[in-house]
Amino acid sequence: MTRQEHILAVIAEEASEVAKVATKALRFGLDHVHGGTTNHQKLVEEFADLVAMVTMIRTFVADDDALRFKLMIAAKEEKFNKFLEYSKACGTLTE
Repeated sequence: MTRQEHILAVIAEEASEVAKVATKALRFGLDHVHGGTTNHQKLVEEFADLVAMVTMIRTFVADDDALRFKLMIAAKEEKFNKFLEYSKACGTLTE
């Protein structure tokens, strides 16, 4: 396994852990304590681990991808906000 493949494997693991804690927070609440830690604390920890790995993957992302990466993030934020407003209009999102 190369360094790049190892980073990709760990990114997959960390993304899975973020998803697991996020669904537990949805089911039981962010303030729910299990094993001495709240779901909020666990989510922050797992997200930090994921961000660290995503930062590491950038070591093999080409410079010309950096601008495209920023544009993709902005597009995702725009899409998220669009569907957030749509959910409000559908009555499925509460403030």
